[in-house]
Amino acid sequence: MPNKNVHVPVGLVAGGGAALYMSRGQEMPNRALEVIGGCVTGAVFAGLPDAIDPPTSPNHRGIGHAVLPAGVTVAVLKEVVADVQSFLRDAATAREIRGRTSEDGFERFANGLLALSLRLLAGAVPALVATYLAHLALDATTKKSLPLVG
Repeated sequence: MPNKNVHVPVGLVAGGGAALYMSRGQEMPNRALEVIGGCVTGAVFAGLPDAIDPPTSPNHRGIGHAVLPAGVTVAVLKEVVADVQSFLRDAATAREIRGRTSEDGFERFANGLLALSLRLLAGAVPALVATYLAHLALDATTKKSLPLVG
């Protein structure tokens, strides 16, 4: 059964890959920041299904590992991800502009830091979905596979 040693690197790659794909059309270094956000999110949240269904036994397959709820959630999130990313990117751009035009050093710094954080979050959004699916794909290859409903 895949464990943390497998889920984390796969999550990192899945998260980074999803962020890279969804960042197409973005300028560098914004694209790089989104990919970094995706990689970090993938590594950190690689065990999310196991947090929902704690692995207290080999039969820890509940709603967090179920095919139908995951499929419905992904279908809904697929429609939302691009909108959330657009919002985060617009907010980051606004903060960058505000930081560049400010005469106050702290305000420039704070707006730059906030813009950076928003760019990382823009990469985290698709990464979270991809990482969850990667975890389920790995667990589907085990003897217990995945339940349909939970």
